[in-house]
Amino acid sequence: MKQKIKGDLTTILDSLFQLENLMPNENGYYLALEDENGLNKDFLSKKELNIVKNNILHDITILEKNKNVKTKKVHTPMDPKSLKGVYAIVYISPVLQKMFEETGKLKSNPYDKNSKPLNKYLKNVKNGFVIRNAITKMFNLYLDEVVNNQNDDDKQKINLDGSINSIFKGKESCFFYYLPLSDEEKQSTKKVNRTKILMKDAKKKGLIKKELNTIDTLIKCEKIDDDQSMRRIMSQCLASLNYKTEKNLQEEGSDDLIDAIKSDKIKNKCLEEHDIISKTCALWKAYRLNPDEMPEELL
Repeated sequence: MKQKIKGDLTTILDSLFQLENLMPNENGYYLALEDENGLNKDFLSKKELNIVKNNILHDITILEKNKNVKTKKVHTPMDPKSLKGVYAIVYISPVLQKMFEETGKLKSNPYDKNSKPLNKYLKNVKNGFVIRNAITKMFNLYLDEVVNNQNDDDKQKINLDGSINSIFKGKESCFFYYLPLSDEEKQSTKKVNRTKILMKDAKKKGLIKKELNTIDTLIKCEKIDDDQSMRRIMSQCLASLNYKTEKNLQEEGSDDLIDAIKSDKIKNKCLEEHDIISKTCALWKAYRLNPDEMPEELL
């Protein structure tokens, strides 16, 4: 007796699994599939059945891969001109302004001995306004230079030099303070996102006796062990304690700064200086790889 199977691929596969033990048996059941001409081709052995099953599973796998390729979203890099996300304009502390000034002593073009220092092109930074991504680029520019000049085999551990260390360990406090971890958070094996509050509010709440500089804040909040060295990733903490987003400014009622961030003049200047910083970072990266010849795309 023949039992024909009709339906889509999944139905056929399910039936193959169900009928596997019926071929052949004492009742005479066996599985038959029709070829393109409508003729029956009988599969009377488990070996032949497994071949069919494997072929179908292979086809389903291919279909699934093709489906994923077609439905996969293509990531489009964000345009700095959007001024959103990492490209949003932020207001930086005097501490970060000094970091920009110090790091900006590097030539804007290392291939040109007559090029001006980068900081000569960053007038808007002195007003406290930058694109957030520019902070990351300036830290990377500085850290790459330090790593390039240090002999330590552990390139992820950065030895802060005197000038930068003195900036973050100076008299000026940073904008924010990390709230202490609860006992439950301390015991958690998962990454805990630390909550920040304004430094002045931390003092009002009695969490600190006086406002702290950036390095002392990180030590007190158990973010770093000492003030002489740091992991590259800790630059994110140094930065995040020293800039305010538009939301932060709204919460503290700094209407004049919000108006400035929204002005076309500040937007255009921030974009212009971000482009200059990006170009300088690219030039220094290329220079460290090949100091004798500037890549054509950077000309």
